[in-house]
Amino acid sequence: QPPAPQPIEEAQQQQAPQPAEKQQPQEAQATQQKETTEKTQHPE
Repeated sequence: QPPAPQPIEEAQQQQAPQPAEKQQPQEAQATQQKETTEKTQHPE
């Protein structure tokens, strides 16, 4: 029998703390993600 689904509150508490990159302001995060995407699509 599969375990019962956990309440959302418990699942969030069990997650590891986010790395510093994810704590940056949304704008900086979007810029960083865009640069990463461009590097992936156009490797040098």
